[in-house]
Amino acid sequence: SKRDAGEMTVREAMSKKILYCFDDQDVDAIVTNMAAMLVRRLPVVNRDKRLVGVVSFGDLSGAATPTVFTSAEQQIVA
Repeated sequence: SKRDAGEMTVREAMSKKILYCFDDQDVDAIVTNMAAMLVRRLPVVNRDKRLVGVVSFGDLSGAATPTVFTSAEQQIVA
C-alpha cells in the first residue's frame, strides 16, 4: 500500500542499496557500470569513502570513449 509522502521519512523512501563510484576510477568503466545498473547519477567518493561529489551520465559523455558511451546510452534508454 502506498503511503502519503507527507507521512514518510527520507529513510523510508530511499534506495536500500547504496551505489557509488570512486573519484579515481576509469570513466569508461563508470559509464559501463551506470548502464548495467540503469542509473543516471552516482555519488562520488574518495578512497576513504568520503563524499566528494555527484556525477551524472551526461557529465561523462564528453570524457568517455564514444563507442562505450553510445552503447551504455542505448542500455539506459531501452
